[in-house]
Amino acid sequence: MSTRRCILVVTPWKRRWELGHGAGLADDVHFIDGLIAHGYDVHYVSPRDTDPPDVSAAGYSVHSFPNFYEATAAWPTLFKRIFWPLLFTVLATWRGWRTAQRVQPTLVLAQSYVAGPAAFLLARRLHVPSVVKLFGVMDLADPSVSRWYRLRRQTEMLVALRFHHDAWIVLDDGTRGDQALRERGIPSSRIHFLPNGVNLEWRTAPSDPEWLPERHGIVRYSYLVLYLARLVDWKRPDAFVRVAERVRAAMGRRVAFVIGGDGPERARCEVLVNSLDLANEVYFTGAIPHDRIPDAMATADVFVATSKHSNRSIAVCEAMVCGTPVAAFDTGQTHAVVRNGETGRLVRDGDEQALANAIVELLKDDDARRAMGRHARDFAEAHFVDWEERVEQEIRIFETLQTPPRVTS
Repeated sequence: MSTRRCILVVTPWKRRWELGHGAGLADDVHFIDGLIAHGYDVHYVSPRDTDPPDVSAAGYSVHSFPNFYEATAAWPTLFKRIFWPLLFTVLATWRGWRTAQRVQPTLVLAQSYVAGPAAFLLARRLHVPSVVKLFGVMDLADPSVSRWYRLRRQTEMLVALRFHHDAWIVLDDGTRGDQALRERGIPSSRIHFLPNGVNLEWRTAPSDPEWLPERHGIVRYSYLVLYLARLVDWKRPDAFVRVAERVRAAMGRRVAFVIGGDGPERARCEVLVNSLDLANEVYFTGAIPHDRIPDAMATADVFVATSKHSNRSIAVCEAMVCGTPVAAFDTGQTHAVVRNGETGRLVRDGDEQALANAIVELLKDDDARRAMGRHARDFAEAHFVDWEERVEQEIRIFETLQTPPRVTS
């Protein structure tokens, strides 16, 4: 006889690697591995993915439902905003209930507010605890956001926050998630504000600085400036392209600008690159496999972040772990990790000329750039947590909520 606990994870994302094929956020991968190592079975309920599974592990299973997101992608935006939350709740609850009857979960976890109502319904029917995990709250805590914007963009989030859950896990992405939840009536005793995990072993891991240039044909450059993110509008990759034009004007054609990642904004950025005559300086690599991030960072002289809500992304933290100085817009709580003049350079949000000037200054001053890289690595070692510790923090939360584990033969 053996005892195992089972967690049912309800998620709106069809794959565990955000960009697929081992690229994108590593959170789910470490989460699954950590839970299994602690004696859990992990069952995901998610929209159907036509690609082969991107994670394979004993004790991990995926139970899919029709991917209505892709089937209705051409719907008008207003219709999608109304019907997508309803369709997700209905389909995820139906699939989750069918799965739960077989696997007998001891806890239901919702990934993002989108999955919160379905997790609530399932947990109440199963008489087990429910937890919501938020990977950030974007602009929910931004006091400058207008009432009309909140009504138009945040209605479903605010509705989802009205559902009762036993715990809320909020990852610190620099958008003040704990504050946002408290302001909307979530008791502080149920809020668990956790850091993002980082691969701290990359501080001393060997890397190959030739991998990125050789693989993507990056030639004839003296400096390399790296941008790495999912290419969506709120991360503002187009700002990076415009900044690249300003840097080139100051530095000549000695700088290569690399955009790593993929997403809906890529096509628009490619058009912008051509219109600014940057085709010979800007390289689109697509999604970079996670285990190759240290190699990409080893090539980069400066890492650039232009997100609207916060630039405390995992990619920024990874750059710091690898000793790459960061130049970024000072949004959200970015300044808590990117310390201006110490671990990188911060400029006023949206000031593209100032960001270009900061990059040029770093490129022209080898001593200052290398010193900031060393300080960034030291800061990461002192303040960041590795994935094992982050996952253990989550498991400790689960342990306080669950009933005794089920017994299997």
